[in-house]
Amino acid sequence: MSKEILIHKINITDEAKCDVGESLDIQGFDWSEMKTEVEEYITHQTKENRTPWWGYFRCKYYDEDSDKMLMLFFYRGDRLSIMQFWNLVGICLAEDWTQDAEDNGEIRNWLKCRITDLSEEEDWVIAYRVNRIIKETNKTKYEEVLKEVLNEFDCERDKEVAEQVAFLQSYYFEFSGIPVKAKVRINRKSGKSFR
Repeated sequence: MSKEILIHKINITDEAKCDVGESLDIQGFDWSEMKTEVEEYITHQTKENRTPWWGYFRCKYYDEDSDKMLMLFFYRGDRLSIMQFWNLVGICLAEDWTQDAEDNGEIRNWLKCRITDLSEEEDWVIAYRVNRIIKETNKTKYEEVLKEVLNEFDCERDKEVAEQVAFLQSYYFEFSGIPVKAKVRINRKSGKSFR
C-alpha cells in the first residue's frame, strides 16, 4: 500500500510580511525563494513522518541576502484534495526564540495577534486608550473630546475605531447645543459622586 502524496503550499500572512518588513527591517526579502525551499522541506518532513500531527511547527531558515538566520512559525491550514496549505504566521530572528518563551505561551500569544481586519471588539487596546482619555478629560462637549481622542492616534484605521468607541461612550457629553446631563463621576473608594 503506497502512502498518499500531498502537495504542500505556503500561505504567507500579513503578519509574517509585517515581521520581515517592519520588525526585522529586511528589505527586498525573496519570498518566492523562501516559499519554494520551505515547501520542499515540509514535503520531505512529511515523507519522513516528522510533521507534527497537532498542526503547528517552526523551522529555521537562512536568508542569504540579509545574512540572518530566521525562525519561521507555521500553522496547518486548509486541505483541498491533495494540497495541504500551511500558514506562515510569524518570523523572528532565530536567536530571539527560546524554549522558555515557547513553553510559557509568549510565542503563541505573539503568533495569535493579528494586524488586519480587527473589529473594535477585538482591538481592546484602542478601546482602553479611548476610555482612559474620556475618564481623564474635563471637557463636556463631545466634539472637543472627540478631537482629543483622535489626536491620540496616528493610524487612520485606529482613528476610525477610536471615533466609534468614543461615540459609544458619548452619553456623558453634550452635542453641539443639545443639553445633556452633566458628566457625573463617582469616586470608587467613597462611592460619592461629584461634577
